Amino acid sequence: EDTQAWEEVVVTAFGIERNPKQLGYAVSKVNTEEIVENSEPDLVRSLAGKVPGVNVNFSTGVAGASNQINIRGATTLGSASQPLIIVDGIAYDNSQVTTSSQTTGGGGYGSGISSLDPNDIASVNVLKSTAAAALYGSRATNGVIVITTKSGSGGVAGDKLNVSLSSGTYFETIANLPEYQNTYGNGVNYSYVNANGSWGPRFDSLETIPTWPNILNAFPDLLGPTVPYEAQPNNVESLFKTGLVMDNSANLSYSNENGNFSVTISDLNQEGYIPYNTFDRSSVSAGGNFKLANKLTVGAVLTYSETKQIGGFFGENQFAGSASSFARALWLGRTWDMSLPFEHPVTGASVTPNNGWDHPLWSWK
Repeated sequence: EDTQAWEEVVVTAFGIERNPKQLGYAVSKVNTEEIVENSEPDLVRSLAGKVPGVNVNFSTGVAGASNQINIRGATTLGSASQPLIIVDGIAYDNSQVTTSSQTTGGGGYGSGISSLDPNDIASVNVLKSTAAAALYGSRATNGVIVITTKSGSGGVAGDKLNVSLSSGTYFETIANLPEYQNTYGNGVNYSYVNANGSWGPRFDSLETIPTWPNILNAFPDLLGPTVPYEAQPNNVESLFKTGLVMDNSANLSYSNENGNFSVTISDLNQEGYIPYNTFDRSSVSAGGNFKLANKLTVGAVLTYSETKQIGGFFGENQFAGSASSFARALWLGRTWDMSLPFEHPVTGASVTPNNGWDHPLWSWK
C-alpha cells in the first residue's frame, strides 16, 4: 500500500515553491480563506492581524483610503520602510497617492495594491528576514510579500472544471465619538454667545435664543426670529451614516496534467460612513500555464482593474482660507442643529450657524 504525505509549501521567488522548514529565513503564509473572511475591500487591510510581526497602518477609515504595511516595524528614519510587494512575479508600488500636501488639505487615495481583488488571491507569503533580499536584491531589505493570484497559480491537476461564485455584504459605522454634555449651551461665563464653546447658560435657564444670522439670511422662511434654547445631543453623530460594502465575484478555472487556466470577474461597491465618500472597483483577470511537448512550460497573466474613489480628505484646509471638514465636526456648539440646510440656495456657499468654518457636509459634498 502506497502512502502519500502532502507537506506545506510556500512561494519564494519566481514562482519557486519550497518547504518552509528548509529555508534559512522566516516565512509566513496566508491562505485564501483568511483573506476573504472579512470581505475587506483592500488586500492590505485584509492582512491585518493575520501574520505575526506584520503591521498594517490605516491612514483613515474612509472608503478607498490608502494603507501602509511594515514587517517587524520601521527600519529607516525619514524614508519609507514598506516591504517589496511581488504579484505573480511583478513588483507592485504601494506608495500613497495624494492630490497635494496632506498638511494643507490634500486627499489621500488608494495605492496600486488596492487595485487587486482579494477574491482572486490564491496565496500570500511573507518573507520577513533581510536574508530574503538575496532573492530580489536591495529593494527587499524591508522584507517581501509574495502574492500569487488564482490566474497566475499553477493550479491543481485533476482534469476538471470549477465554477465558484461569491457575494458579500457588510455594514460599517464610525467606531466611537466623544461623550458630550448636554447641560450647558453655547457661550462664555454662563452667558449666551453664538460661539463654538459650550460655556454658556444651562439649557433650563433660557426659553429661546436669536436665530443664527447666517441661517436666517440664507433661508428667511425656514425659521422665525428665535429658536428654542435646547441641546442637540446627536448633532455630531448625525453627520455620519452607516456605510455599506457589496462585493461580488465569479471564478472559472480548469486544470489537468498538461496545464490550467483561470478567469476571475469581480465588482465591489463601497459607500463609506462619511457622506459623499465612495470607492468602486471592477476587475477582470485571466491567466494560465501549459506544458509544451518539449517539456517547456509557458504561462501568462492578464489583469485589468478600474477603480474610482470619491472623498477622503486630510489636512488643515480643503482649500486656502477654509477649515478642514473635521476641524469643527467633533466640537460643535451644543445648540447647533446640523440637520438644517447647509448650502446657500443662490451662491452655493457653505451655511453655518456662525462664521469662520465650513459645514462638514458641505465640505464632503
